[in-house]
Amino acid sequence: MSTKEIKGRYIVKNYFQKSKHLLFPLLNTKQEGLINTYLFAEYIENEGILEYKLFCEIKKGVEIKKELSKYLTEAYETEDGTDLCIFDIEHLKTEVELFLKGEYSNYPENKKHDILKYYGWHKNGKVINVAEVKRLKGDTALHYYVFLYPSQFINEIAEDLVNLDMYNTISEAKETIKKTKEFATLYDLEKETFTKKII
Repeated sequence: MSTKEIKGRYIVKNYFQKSKHLLFPLLNTKQEGLINTYLFAEYIENEGILEYKLFCEIKKGVEIKKELSKYLTEAYETEDGTDLCIFDIEHLKTEVELFLKGEYSNYPENKKHDILKYYGWHKNGKVINVAEVKRLKGDTALHYYVFLYPSQFINEIAEDLVNLDMYNTISEAKETIKKTKEFATLYDLEKETFTKKII
């Protein structure tokens, strides 16, 4: 199976910003005006991931939420008039190291729950379990569950792959799926590097 991401109810087509979707939510706070996040910055040598920092580009003038401000170490204005806020994520060292290897399904269970809660997958403060999610009908995208619990969606992923003409039969698709441990690709260094000039 190609490593190119494709589109279905359970799997994703195009590259998505991995740090924005699978690291930033671990800070447990939604930030208004968030444009993008990066693990590396072109203008800083030997920093970024080695220093466990997350570079977040935010719309100009948007106030950083109180819950996030405790992680804020630096802030700059960019050449495009946006703000670059740098957050210390050393407390997420374990998750960052798993992230770099693309092992999202190996995140600690409580961190998986943080991501799912961030995207609204909870009731009365508790994360909706996999069995309940599988009963959902319609076109509801379940990508985050697949990223975090891929082994529990083998049948569903196989059906997606057949429906997208990636495989001829469910059994053929399943054989390949069992060899694939993760269903979100590794981060793209170029896309995860902040390249704008700062003022």
